[in-house]
Amino acid sequence: MWFSPVSAFDSVQVTFDATRDLRFYSLRCFLVRISGVFLFFVLVNLIWCLFEVHAATKKRYIVHNQSYVTFYDAWRRCQGFGQRLATVTSKEDSELLESTIKQLLIPFGVWWIGGTDEGKEGYFTWISTNEPVGKNGGYTNFYPLQPSDFLGLENCLEVGRFGGVQWNDANCFLLQRFICEADVDVDDDCDEEDSE
Repeated sequence: MWFSPVSAFDSVQVTFDATRDLRFYSLRCFLVRISGVFLFFVLVNLIWCLFEVHAATKKRYIVHNQSYVTFYDAWRRCQGFGQRLATVTSKEDSELLESTIKQLLIPFGVWWIGGTDEGKEGYFTWISTNEPVGKNGGYTNFYPLQPSDFLGLENCLEVGRFGGVQWNDANCFLLQRFICEADVDVDDDCDEEDSE
């Protein structure tokens, strides 16, 4: 067997080195954990900011009751106003649309919104964004038994035909009022509201 002579000083030195190494290891682990936690919070904050930027842009609906136009004229007029023909892509959008209509002096009627299946029958697209209506199994709000494409002539979406904000397909050349949308930037303190 091989034994190394160890003095008392050497063993204290070894113990001291082990303690110092343990302290250094503990400090290093602590710093790694802190940096990991810091990195975690940085990532969470980054993700939060990305969602906040998305959430910070909300939409508002603008109901145009002053003129009766075809679907395509409504689309062009919204563009001329710096707006888009309305899209309704979530229940929240539908509730906002309904709330906007209820605030009108005459809260009933029929209005164009931006959906059409002119490109391919039965496949509605939001004309303002070129996104499919109900994208990826998303939101739709058709009135029961709609869309019907009655006589093969109904290719554009409207709301209000049967009351409320459920959708109906109609002939794009009917003269109706229309609803546009515009983005509203929300301040951080959320105390400012854009109104028309």
